[in-house]
Amino acid sequence: MLYLNYRLHARHRKGRGIHPPYAYQLISKVIYGEDPDIEGIERIEEYRRDLLGMTGTVRVDDYGAGSRRRLDSERRISDLVKHTAVSRKRGRLLARLVNHLKPSTMIELGTGSGIASLYLALANPEGRVLTCEGSPAIAGLARQGFGKLGVDNIQIHKGLFAELLPGLLKQSGQELFVFIDGDHREERLFSNFVRIQDSGHQNIVIVVDDIHWSRGMYRAWKRIISRPEIRLSIELFNTGIVFMEKNIQKDHFVVIF
Repeated sequence: MLYLNYRLHARHRKGRGIHPPYAYQLISKVIYGEDPDIEGIERIEEYRRDLLGMTGTVRVDDYGAGSRRRLDSERRISDLVKHTAVSRKRGRLLARLVNHLKPSTMIELGTGSGIASLYLALANPEGRVLTCEGSPAIAGLARQGFGKLGVDNIQIHKGLFAELLPGLLKQSGQELFVFIDGDHREERLFSNFVRIQDSGHQNIVIVVDDIHWSRGMYRAWKRIISRPEIRLSIELFNTGIVFMEKNIQKDHFVVIF
């Protein structure tokens, strides 16, 4: 039902019908653009296949809304990756965005197995990825993967998002990219957004994954894009992107992706 509603409202594909220059260029050349030639990025999917082939388990300390699939404290690594890791399509989207924007700091709320962290780090090697994970064992799994691939511009921070985020924002440069992929609760998502918005950074781009995970998540997304500080918002069904750059024309687009 949610997807049907999205398709009924989605009016744009590959920039068609979008007139503001910045939004048109972003959608046609980045969101729908060619993947940039990024050294080592193909190894991420090889790493994903390695994880999917693992038979071991990892302890999950879930401080978010939980999993719809399993509530066990121990989960197979393969299941964790299959059901929670960002897809190749979404990973490549993140890579195109940060390769285009080149933010000095990328904050990720929800490290998981580290697939998204790797896409961010390899696509923007001059930037820093500050990624947060509440489950120590999962953070350890991701750290092993970063070491295996030799990626050194990722810092893992273990703890609750609400406790870690203020400090990470103080460490960040003025150009900030945030990927939110954890704690699927309406009020937590909205409060994290407000913290980011009020941080004083000049150029902020936020990508929110799983905006249709629940009715509460979508309500939070609608509350976010209704804020006057949001200049441009783009909805790609399960992914939402917002820009707070003051010089961008204010608009909202629902894009077929």
